[in-house]
Amino acid sequence: MGRPGMTPDYIMATLPNFWNLTLSFAYFILDRIKRFSKERL
Repeated sequence: MGRPGMTPDYIMATLPNFWNLTLSFAYFILDRIKRFSKERL
């Protein structure tokens, strides 16, 4: 009994959304690191 919604179609549909979320989170972290290093200098 697999959970509904974990079909390959569902995964392929949510993958781009998840990727965008990960990229935006990475950009946010990089921005914080840049600002932090600027304040340190």
